[in-house]
Amino acid sequence: MSLRLGLAGAALAFVPFTPALAQEAPDAATPDSAALLQRLEEAEQRIRVLERKLELQDEATTTAAASAPQVKAAPTRYSIGTADGASFVRLRGVLHVDGRHFDGDGSPVTSNTWLLRRVRPIVEGAFAKYYDFRFTPDFAQGRTVIQDAYVTARPCAKSGVKRKS
Repeated sequence: MSLRLGLAGAALAFVPFTPALAQEAPDAATPDSAALLQRLEEAEQRIRVLERKLELQDEATTTAAASAPQVKAAPTRYSIGTADGASFVRLRGVLHVDGRHFDGDGSPVTSNTWLLRRVRPIVEGAFAKYYDFRFTPDFAQGRTVIQDAYVTARPCAKSGVKRKS
C-alpha cells in the first residue's frame, strides 16, 4: 500500500500545477452553465410529456377493457355480454336427428332418409340485471312451433349478485 502511494505522489510531483490552469480547463472543456441548465429543463419537460402520454394510454386501455364485450365459449353454449355481466345473450341449441337405412332390393331408394325430430335454437339472456328472457322455437318436421318464450322482470334484484353467463 505504501509503495502505491509513493508512486502516485511521485507522479503528481512532475505535473505542473498552477491556479490559472485549474480555472481555465473546466471552462474550456464544458459549455457554460446557462446552456446546461436550458438543456436540462428541456429534457425534464420531454420526460414529463412522455409520462403524461403513458398515463393517458394506460387510462385508455383501462377504459377500453372495462367497456369491451366479453365473448365466452363453453362446450354446451356460447355467450356475449358486457364486462360487468349485467347484460348478456347466450346461444344454445337442441338437435335430434334420426337416420333410416334399409338394405336389400325390396325397399325403395326414398325409404333411406334422415328425419329432423327436433331443431331448437335457444336464445336466452339478461338486460341491465333486471330483465331475463328466453326464446326457443322448434323448426323440425317442416313446421315452426314456439316451444318456450318469456320475459321476466325483477325490480328488486340485488345489484351485487352476478349470474352465471
